[in-house]
Amino acid sequence: MPSAADPTQAAPAEELASAIGHALNNVLPFLFAASSFLDGEDGPPDIERARRAVDDACRGARVLGAALATLGLAGADAAGLPPFGQRIDADALAGILAGAAAATGARMAPPPASAPALRTTLDLDSISAIVVCAATAVRRACGPAAALSCAASAAGAGALSIEVTAEPRPAASARRGAPGPCELALAHAARMPGALSLRVEAIEPGRVRLSFDAREEA
Repeated sequence: MPSAADPTQAAPAEELASAIGHALNNVLPFLFAASSFLDGEDGPPDIERARRAVDDACRGARVLGAALATLGLAGADAAGLPPFGQRIDADALAGILAGAAAATGARMAPPPASAPALRTTLDLDSISAIVVCAATAVRRACGPAAALSCAASAAGAGALSIEVTAEPRPAASARRGAPGPCELALAHAARMPGALSLRVEAIEPGRVRLSFDAREEA
């Protein structure tokens, strides 16, 4: 993964602002391009190119939104949630994985329809945002040509595991510049494992595992 902030310390406000501003500036050109394609100043409107530009902008905005949502998570917020009060069935879990796939081009391994429903403490929107951040961090670490996969499984009793893996994986010494919003968001989540009922593991470059406290629904 790209070199992120020390996971034991919060990122400085200046680093967060820089990363978020850079990500937003990467979204705006796609919107300007879409507007240009629709104006047809140099010929007839190009609907297909405009649609692709809008799709690219939407992906960038979705990733940035996921990072901001994850950065906004605080232990006090999670503490107010009822323990294991959120239900995740096979359809909800497939939707979480599909969100990461749509944002990063990852291939999702949908859970079997017969998979038992689980109860988690962290809400589904927050889980989805964290998974998008993990997939984006792996994508940035491995580059656009890498093949990403995103799969979920029950990691023994008491946990839901979601793993993002890339092939080929980068060398351990590979570095792709300053950490982006998603890397900073993952580091933020990793600092509050107990509060968020979540563990973030960067197992190796190009592979991240998220483990959420969960129980099988009775």
